[in-house]
Amino acid sequence: MPCKHLRLRSYRKQRYFYCCKKHKNVSKIDCNNCNEKEYKKVKKMKNRTSRRAKACDISTRVKALVWQRDDGRCIICGQRGLPNSHYIKRSHGGLGIEENIVCMCISCHNFYDNGNDEILKNSIKKKTRDYLKRQYKNWKEENLFYKKEID
Repeated sequence: MPCKHLRLRSYRKQRYFYCCKKHKNVSKIDCNNCNEKEYKKVKKMKNRTSRRAKACDISTRVKALVWQRDDGRCIICGQRGLPNSHYIKRSHGGLGIEENIVCMCISCHNFYDNGNDEILKNSIKKKTRDYLKRQYKNWKEENLFYKKEID
């Protein structure tokens, strides 16, 4: 582990190490053998994932269930797809549960998320909604949103 005083510098396409404490060029071996070595204190980062982000994320268990339910095929065009498309978008609070996730191929998923044609976008959303209603008897759109619990 290098010392906190060691810097990598370059001059005319030549790279060299420079010690800020001794104010001279050094080799990495000289730095390792130095008696005045100081290390940077490494702070451990806190896990700042919110409850909402965790609730909206798709777990591997849910991906496996959706993959099996949809036979690994896009529900729109029938091509090979991935179980990573939210019916209710994550940005709108859509949960990462199997009732909100479907398999879509890359092109259908990209068009559903970023497409400019609202008519086609709405038709994909309607097909997805109808598909999920056929799969789940008690499927309701309002159950797919993240609801903040107030204690």
